[in-house]
Amino acid sequence: MPNTILTPAIIAKEAAIQVVNNLVLARLANKQFKEDFGVKVGQTISYRKPVKFVTTSGPVLSMQDVTEESDTIVISEHEHVGWNFDMKSLTLSIDEYSERYIKPAAIALANKIDFDGSDLYKAVYNASGTAGGEVDFDAMLDTKQKLTEFSVMQNDRFAGLTPKAATQLLKSLTAGVFQPSLVEDITREASVGRLAGLDLYEGQNIRRHTKGTALTLTLASNPAEEATSVSLTAATPGTLVEGDIISFAVCNAVNPVNRQDLGYAAQFVVTATTSVTTATSVPISPALKSSASGAYQNVTALPTTGSDVVTLVGSHDANLAFQRNAFALVSVPFQAPDGASWSESVEYQGISLTMVKAFDVVNYREIVRLDTMYGWKATYPDLACRVLGNT
Repeated sequence: MPNTILTPAIIAKEAAIQVVNNLVLARLANKQFKEDFGVKVGQTISYRKPVKFVTTSGPVLSMQDVTEESDTIVISEHEHVGWNFDMKSLTLSIDEYSERYIKPAAIALANKIDFDGSDLYKAVYNASGTAGGEVDFDAMLDTKQKLTEFSVMQNDRFAGLTPKAATQLLKSLTAGVFQPSLVEDITREASVGRLAGLDLYEGQNIRRHTKGTALTLTLASNPAEEATSVSLTAATPGTLVEGDIISFAVCNAVNPVNRQDLGYAAQFVVTATTSVTTATSVPISPALKSSASGAYQNVTALPTTGSDVVTLVGSHDANLAFQRNAFALVSVPFQAPDGASWSESVEYQGISLTMVKAFDVVNYREIVRLDTMYGWKATYPDLACRVLGNT
């Protein structure tokens, strides 16, 4: 029976399937944002953040001002893979063509998408475990506890671990109270398994964070309510780098729903690399919000120069535990070029790809390219937590 002649639609759909099958972090992120044709690199998509309220006791109505916050996702990346196209290849079966051309291209694209997404760890301020310590069962339980204390939804919780962290975790299970048969059940294809309320995945693109060089940090002045920066002095001048996590003594975190003291210091992430000397303004996230900010309170009290020591988290592997809505991936299709001999745009599980074939008149050959355009955003970093691993 002769092979079916391959068409752009068949090839593009197979490419989309292969890309999705090779994703890790991108497969777990929220991909529900939609956009039409015509979006270009550098353009943005807006989204609204949830509104928060406080309750009032008694029958008398108490009106609250509604604070609606919004943000944008930048379509920042345009990636492609191109290769020569032998016209005889059209007579191959899709399985043969996929094995020879599409799978290698899909692996390259999927790896780049995941690699870009893993950089979102820099927006995540909550962390569990010890920088330089092992990721074991206790570390995962501590992570589960922290997610719950910050009112992170129980559904669709995931964790992306480095190969080293995944190995440490599985070794801690086999060396502990877990029976080998149970460990075998936990470990399954394409993932580490489900543990401590998290679906665990192993990924080669999880980033390593090297902290800044500034030492012995102190608060130079008292920050204002809802401040997005703090004035710091370093006894040993140096840098604080984007993604560094700092905290202040006597500035505890609160549960975002009931606003009760969680009993440990609130953590903040440095949002831009800064050289710190004396009284240097350092940008942080989230903004400092005490009880004066009502429903948006995130600390028991603002830090003060008289009582607060500044702690900087050490270098670490930035394993990520998160609820699906913490990170968003927006993948948008291209408008097919008019001059292509054939082209096709497809979407599969939130990933858009465009395949184009054309004739290269300069080199007298057929060429094909597979393109994807996307943007990542830590839409709700409060729904994520770094699991600190070995440096």
